[in-house]
Amino acid sequence: MPRQWTPDDAGCYVDGARGIYAGEMIQEIARDEGRKDEILCCNGVLSDSECQCPSHRDPEAYYWATEEAEEYLNEHCAPKDHYFGNSEQGDWGLWPVEEGN
Repeated sequence: MPRQWTPDDAGCYVDGARGIYAGEMIQEIARDEGRKDEILCCNGVLSDSECQCPSHRDPEAYYWATEEAEEYLNEHCAPKDHYFGNSEQGDWGLWPVEEGN
């Protein structure tokens, strides 16, 4: 069962400098919180940090796996008035919902 994050947990969890590889970390965070889906990397399926099919590239599946991981975290872990997602600076983490959004 995922833990309930608190507003004190707000901040950056995946630096935007990771580029395309940020999605792997987002999926890993969701898995650590109880999401059961396999982790996809930009080269295929990632298992224990070793890609099992390095020649396979499916950017659309990778994108959707990352989106679904983020949705999972928002539905099951995010505190009220906070969300998991990207900041204006491109970092990914847990952020407070700003007024007017």
